[in-house]
Amino acid sequence: MENYYQTSYCYSPSWMKEFKCLAENCPQTCCQGWNIPVDEKHASFYQNLADKNLHEITDSTLRKISTGKGKNRSTEYFLNLLKQTDELCPFLSEAKLCRLQEKYGEFALSDTCFFFPRYYWQIDSSLFLSASLSCPKVRELALLNPNRMDFESIETYIDPNADWLFCEFIRDDKCRILLKLRDDIVKALIKCVQNRGKKMPDRLANACNLLIGIGEMIENGMDEEAIRNILIGPSSGELSDPILTSDECEDSVRLSEWIKILNECLNWGLEGASKSSIAIQRNMISLLAGGTDPIILMAEHYRIGRDNIMELFSQKYTYLSENFMVLFFFSDCLKQFSQYQQESTTVERIVKFEIAQVVIVWSLLKIQAVNKALQIGLFTVDMFLQVIAETDRDFLHYPAYIGQCAQRLSMKFDSNEKLIECLFY
Repeated sequence: MENYYQTSYCYSPSWMKEFKCLAENCPQTCCQGWNIPVDEKHASFYQNLADKNLHEITDSTLRKISTGKGKNRSTEYFLNLLKQTDELCPFLSEAKLCRLQEKYGEFALSDTCFFFPRYYWQIDSSLFLSASLSCPKVRELALLNPNRMDFESIETYIDPNADWLFCEFIRDDKCRILLKLRDDIVKALIKCVQNRGKKMPDRLANACNLLIGIGEMIENGMDEEAIRNILIGPSSGELSDPILTSDECEDSVRLSEWIKILNECLNWGLEGASKSSIAIQRNMISLLAGGTDPIILMAEHYRIGRDNIMELFSQKYTYLSENFMVLFFFSDCLKQFSQYQQESTTVERIVKFEIAQVVIVWSLLKIQAVNKALQIGLFTVDMFLQVIAETDRDFLHYPAYIGQCAQRLSMKFDSNEKLIECLFY
C-alpha cells in the first residue's frame, strides 16, 4: 500500500526523536488485549488482499459496525482481537512481527497501528505530538531521565485522524482566549511541576493556583496578549504563589473521607454490591476490622505505606513522578475540546475541571503505588514503571473516563482551594 501520510513539524517532548518500536523485542506487545480501530482506506485494502493466507485472517478478524441514523450514519471497522486466542492479533507471526508489514511494508499498517504509541492533536495551526505510557519504550524514554523533560519541534508523519480544535469555533470569548493561550499556559504549568525546590504536592498546588490566576485575569477582562506576556515573562512565577501548602494529611478520618470520595468519583465499587448482600458484607468486614470503621483502617494502611515506603522512594527518585506529571500536563491539560465548545462552558468551570483532573491523576498514581508497595514491602523503579503501565492501561488510556471522574470530583467541592487541598492526602 502506498504512503498517503504527510509530514509536518510537531511540538513534542525531545525524547520522541529517540523513539523506535521494540518490535519483536517488546516485553509487552501492543498487538494484544484490545480491539484495534481500522480506518476506511486500510479496511478496503485488507478486504482485497491478494495473499490468500492473509486474506483468510482478515475475513476472520476484521469487523464492521454501523452507527448513527440517516445522514449521520457512519461505518467503522476494527480488528477483533478480543475474540482471538489469548486476545492476540492473528497477523502477529511466531517471530512477533506483523505479517502485513512483512508482506506489504509499513504503510500497510492501519492508522492506529502505524502511529501507536504516538498520538497527535492540533489547535488552530499548531501541531502537537505525545505518546502513550502503555508502551515500555515510551516509559523508559519519558520517565527514567533524571534531567528535566524538555520540548522542541520535530519533523514526523502526522495522523490524519488527530484530534483538533479551531479556537474560532469557541463561542464564548473568554473561553476562546483560554484555549488560544493553551501552549503558553501548559509551558508555565510545567515550569511549576519542574520546580525541584518543592515537594511534588506543593508543585502541583502551585500549578493549580497558576490556573486559578489565569482564569481570574481572563474573567476580569485582561486581553490575550497581556496575559501571554505575563506567562512568558519573568513575573509568571508570581501567579503560582500558593494559596495554601501543607504537609501531607495525617488524619485517618479525613483520609477515610477522601477514600470514600475517590471511590464515588472513580466508581471502583466499594459500595457496588447489591442491597441484599451489602449488610452481610459490612458485618463481615466489621468483624475482621474489630469494630473499627473499615474505611478508616484502609486510610491508616494507606498512610503507613505512603509515609514509610513511598516517601523514601520519592525523595530518592523525585524525577519519576515529576516526569509523569509533566507529560500529563503536556498531553492532557486543556484537552476536553468538545466540552469547551458547549454554550454552558465558562472559564471558571474549565479551571475547576482541570484542577479536579490533576487531583484525580495524582491520587490514582499515589494509591496504585502505595498498594503495590504494601504488597511487597518495598518499592523499586521497576515497580514504579509497572504501576505507570497499569494506571495508563486501566485509567489514563480512556480520557473520557478520566474526564467523567474529574467532573464528578469537581462537583464534590464548592471551591478550588478545597480541591487543591486533596493533593496533600
